[in-house]
Amino acid sequence: MEMNLAQLNSPIMWLGCGLPVIFLLFLAGRMWKRTYKTSLEIGLEESQLKTAVKTSAITAIGPSVACLAGMFAVMAIMGGPVGFMRLSYVGNSMFELMAVQFASAAAGVQAGVDKMTENAFAASLLVMILGSIPWIIFGTFASDKMDRIQNGIVKKVGRTILPVISASALLGALGANNATYLTAIDKTTVSCLIGAGIMAVLCVIAEKKQIEWLRQWNLTLAIFPAMIITALL
Repeated sequence: MEMNLAQLNSPIMWLGCGLPVIFLLFLAGRMWKRTYKTSLEIGLEESQLKTAVKTSAITAIGPSVACLAGMFAVMAIMGGPVGFMRLSYVGNSMFELMAVQFASAAAGVQAGVDKMTENAFAASLLVMILGSIPWIIFGTFASDKMDRIQNGIVKKVGRTILPVISASALLGALGANNATYLTAIDKTTVSCLIGAGIMAVLCVIAEKKQIEWLRQWNLTLAIFPAMIITALL
């Protein structure tokens, strides 16, 4: 049975998808409060924490806008409530769209072309949820063990190794994410390269001129031109 936009965006759907987002905001607020308190207890100054909060908020603007653009694509297929909830939790529109495409195809619907049916909608939601479970399982059972691993490495090598581990983990995560776009050899490759080039130039300027606000805004300033230039190609 086909579903119309009224069903996909019904008050019941907004209620069902809105409650998890409210719960997520509660957890984020609670985590922020406990983290702030613990940071003060271990000796960090209030000014350092305020700077960290400000920098984090500014840095998140660019990726959030990119996530918002991706959310529109999900909303066009699955409706506003589901797009809002999934992108609030996962934030990966590529994963969500692939999950919808695979699940809809299995139900005999071509996502974005055919009208969504109840079976395709249910299958898409199921694939979205099942695809996210490994992240939850890994985070649940591995998070507490990371501290032990870190302490073991520090005992053997020393605390000077910690910045190296953090930087390596960040480069590995971002490198793995960008590898998909760099090897695609299409518009996403161009966007990735343009963004990287702009980011590199801004970092050099910020370092040479000692421009503090540019250090905080460089990611956002790199994302927007890359998105616009790629869209015009």
